[in-house]
Amino acid sequence: PETGGREPRDPITEWGARIGGTLALGAGRTLLHGGLSRRVRFPALRELYSGALGRFVVNPDLDPEKLFVTELGVNGGLDAFEYQVVGFHQRMTEGIVRVGLGNGQFQRQNRDELLATGLELLASYGWRQLYVAGDVTLQDTQLNDPTAPELQRRPEYTPWISGSGTVSGPVGFGIKGRARLFHQGAQYCVNPDSGADEKLSAQAWLNLEMSRTFSLRDSGAGRTLGLVVSLDNATDAEAFDQCGLPRPGRLLRLGLRVY
Repeated sequence: PETGGREPRDPITEWGARIGGTLALGAGRTLLHGGLSRRVRFPALRELYSGALGRFVVNPDLDPEKLFVTELGVNGGLDAFEYQVVGFHQRMTEGIVRVGLGNGQFQRQNRDELLATGLELLASYGWRQLYVAGDVTLQDTQLNDPTAPELQRRPEYTPWISGSGTVSGPVGFGIKGRARLFHQGAQYCVNPDSGADEKLSAQAWLNLEMSRTFSLRDSGAGRTLGLVVSLDNATDAEAFDQCGLPRPGRLLRLGLRVY
């Protein structure tokens, strides 16, 4: 990488691979599947050289994250009902985390090992114009790093539970509605001011959407006009992506499409 006067990062070379298999049962209605994979994520420019003016300490020696994943699952369904259950175990080495250095400064550093074992559940059901779906992820995480400061011993941004639920269908006058509720359990992050782990409470927010289509005529050619009105975070819930970085409050979107 060329860094324009900054200390350059040495060239990085890494590899990733995946091997998996699927077994079909019951005339293909049920699928058993499993896999092993090694994935790599290189540090982004923001992690190497940016983050916050006057508060970020450059670390050009960041190594890429390496993730080893083992997963085993089953998915299937009956008529309009579909489901999927996946168990997984992940081992990440050289995980990139934000470390508080005191005096309001922080730096991205590599941590030795992050373990996560969990279960993903997904299900959906459609009946005529009604559609219901939900997903939930449960996981137990553990950070193993003897070099980590005493006040920074919890994995960042790894809630023990997260998921969403969706309901969509007609609401009258040709209008289709959709409501989607998101939930994220309590999690931790490193506060750059104190340099200690800070707990982010469980968060939940609701997105709503209404849409309607109209048939148009243009010299005998059929056209369709679609109108969409959506309201993100309808309850104006307080939710954070990172320490000190809240999600937007209520956000109104208007959409128009002709096709």
